[in-house]
Amino acid sequence: MGTIILDTRPGDVTLTNRKNQQAQMMMPTTHVPIIDNIKLTSKQTVNTKGGDITGSWLLHDGRMIFSCDTTCQIYVLKSDGTLEFALQPGYRTSHINFIEESQTIVVTTGRNSSYIKIIDMKKRKTVNSVYVRSENYGIAYRDGTLFYNGYGRGLCAL
Repeated sequence: MGTIILDTRPGDVTLTNRKNQQAQMMMPTTHVPIIDNIKLTSKQTVNTKGGDITGSWLLHDGRMIFSCDTTCQIYVLKSDGTLEFALQPGYRTSHINFIEESQTIVVTTGRNSSYIKIIDMKKRKTVNSVYVRSENYGIAYRDGTLFYNGYGRGLCAL
């Protein structure tokens, strides 16, 4: 009439039965390292080109982006720490975030403005300004949404 094929494979979960208790799944224990014994060593020192660096970002290719509030510039450094180029967006900068998909830098303007600026990394110019009705600090990007600290307004999303 037909055939029955039985395929048996071992699993990662262990079932146990003690006395008259119901079977339980036993998960393997994971070793958690202790951070008390971690030694930090400096691998590279970078001259950031500014005195008041308020934001930084490390790109996947090793390049670094720094925003300087006092010089109103954004510095892009090569992985060896040398200057690749500097952007002068025409406004003070606070925190930054790099969005890989669009190759854009998102810049908060801190106490100086109520705008968040978006800079095209390839064209090296501001392509959008978003009015957010408050001072703005800190910026994060996740799943197509920008999150920023709206100062007295709390955590805000765009």
